[in-house]
Amino acid sequence: MALPIRVVVPADCQAPTTWATALKKALEIGKKAQPPASEYILVTHTKQQLSQTALRSHIGVDNAKALLANKVINITEGCDLRHATLHTLPNSAQQAVVIAYFAEEKMMEKIDSLAGLIGIVVVPESSNAVDTWSKRWTHAVHGQPPTAPVKLISDRVVEKALQGLSGTVNLSIGVMHPLDKDQANETLRILRNKGHALEPDKIKSWAIQNGWKPTAADELAKLAAKIQALKSKPPIKSFPDADGKYQRWST
Repeated sequence: MALPIRVVVPADCQAPTTWATALKKALEIGKKAQPPASEYILVTHTKQQLSQTALRSHIGVDNAKALLANKVINITEGCDLRHATLHTLPNSAQQAVVIAYFAEEKMMEKIDSLAGLIGIVVVPESSNAVDTWSKRWTHAVHGQPPTAPVKLISDRVVEKALQGLSGTVNLSIGVMHPLDKDQANETLRILRNKGHALEPDKIKSWAIQNGWKPTAADELAKLAAKIQALKSKPPIKSFPDADGKYQRWST
């Protein structure tokens, strides 16, 4: 499985054993990595979740207090854990394993944009809280057989067009540059003109899966939704070599 390794722990997030299971999975990922993980990060929405939820007792009162004070705690020999919220999580880490606790889609999009991860262990806030994220990535589910590799876009022409688009836009920033948006608009309108369906949610997930920042992927999905909603096929005569581009996507 490609890095980062993704594992979902589908147990009740308030159950006493869930934290222990999530931590065990994180340590397994971190110790097997080459080189081993250099840090472990517990991510919750807010600091208050360390003091006002069952997680406080599961981690241990003293450990929770230390994390609240922005200190690291030792979780096993040579391995420390620190805490971050959605607001304090940096844009990158170094050979890190994240435990996403009380996870839902907003949290997972933030974590998806984090560079330098070797593993993500997800404890969902509720049974369906990370359904969209789960459909986006090939991942393991604790206690269940391995999942099949994810195939988000079945239309080969659409996927090839998006691959070409991804090769021309700047994927390193969280918003689409106007020129990149023009290129995306042209690509999507050609596809729509040629009779291909644009599925915004799948396009967004595909973009994130292929290196787009979640916010830029969301812009792309909104553009796809707008073009898909057009009552008639959009004209493409003003686009240079539109038919040639489509022909290349189709071969």
